[in-house]
Amino acid sequence: MSRIKHTKTKTKLQLNQSASPPLRSGTGIAMLNPSTNISKELIDLIVSLSEDKLSGTKKNTPGRKYNGTAEFLTNDNAEYLYLTNSYVARGIDTESEAIIRNGWTVKANNTSDQPYIDLILKSNNCISLIKDINAYIELYGQPMMEMYSDRKLKTTKFDILPPTETDYLRDTEQNIMFDQYGEPQGYTQKRQGQYIATWSGNDAKRVIVFKYRTLGGYYVGIPGIQTLLYPSIEYGNIRSSIADSFVRSLPVSHFKATDASEEQLGAISSSVGDKFTARTVYVTDERVDIKNIGVTNDIDLFKFIEPTLSEIAACFHMPIEMLGATQFLKGDDFLDRYAEWVEHIKMKQQIIASIFERKVFNVIFPDGVVVKFNSPVSSSTNDLINVVSFAVQSNAITPEQAFEILNRNQVFGTFESDSITKPKSGVDSNGVQTKKEEKEITNTEDDV
Repeated sequence: MSRIKHTKTKTKLQLNQSASPPLRSGTGIAMLNPSTNISKELIDLIVSLSEDKLSGTKKNTPGRKYNGTAEFLTNDNAEYLYLTNSYVARGIDTESEAIIRNGWTVKANNTSDQPYIDLILKSNNCISLIKDINAYIELYGQPMMEMYSDRKLKTTKFDILPPTETDYLRDTEQNIMFDQYGEPQGYTQKRQGQYIATWSGNDAKRVIVFKYRTLGGYYVGIPGIQTLLYPSIEYGNIRSSIADSFVRSLPVSHFKATDASEEQLGAISSSVGDKFTARTVYVTDERVDIKNIGVTNDIDLFKFIEPTLSEIAACFHMPIEMLGATQFLKGDDFLDRYAEWVEHIKMKQQIIASIFERKVFNVIFPDGVVVKFNSPVSSSTNDLINVVSFAVQSNAITPEQAFEILNRNQVFGTFESDSITKPKSGVDSNGVQTKKEEKEITNTEDDV
């Protein structure tokens, strides 16, 4: 079986037609229990039994077609939602930034591989790469990344392929083509009706597919915002009604024209309509009387918008307060819902880390690597203040609770019980010289 190997003499991606990598220390049966001495005879027996029981070939064929009634989100619709719905965009951006915000590490099992790994990480804009990978999974379902050898930099580079142009290699009936091991036979890139690139055979191993979820046996990745298709349509309908509702809520203006002809009434109506809202102006002759009843619409649209926002927030497993301040939907479990969102981010970090381990670095470095994302819990001061502020505005937490959160994270200075002591820095945050004395800020509602 071919694999990609990273040589020690050249930082270059090469194809090696050798067999699978041999069993290494730290992997396989010998590491079932590192603290126990296992005899060679016992290991040979376990291996032989495993080979006898697993001698059959793969029979399952993946790639079933979905025949249900649910409408799948198209690429065009996904991009439209991201470009026109600020809440959808905010959910995707907040999630993508949280995944990579505090960085990641790629540590080689063989220390001699580390310099080459560091060169790969340095040569690729990994922060933007990871952000785009998550955002494209949410939008398109399964972004594909090509890894290739950069001869100029003598290292391995990563490029995300255009999600709207890439697909699996398919037969004439548009079924995905799989090899005997159940892996896709290849990938294609199509632009303006013409195939501009194809990866098959050994080349197919250079294309990495990222996805979070599929349906049972349904091989294609499902967009993360698939469940937002109908809530977003509802939100769009409500938003488009806001202007119309505002116009209908204005007072009615009535003009009477004495002894005016139909032509004159039309001219007056057109002239007056240019200066007033058309829906609120009526021009009639003296035979018609209209009573001005003032505001006729007293509907609070946010009562209808917030349930839709709640569905958008649920799609990202985040508290609704992280999308924006709410007026009607309130709860006293904000911290619990925020903790749930953090665990959701950690799970996505693990999925991306696993794909980079198995499909990227372990293919290049036979001794393997460990990919790990840092916890998303630690956030910047601005991020923390924004989240806490939304929570206070929505009455999800009290000002006292908000101050405690900011206080314990030392947003305003050193944490000391119920007060904050300002460090003796000599200058304030704006660079202005200050007196070299400690200033105590007490815990009051006005501080939040």
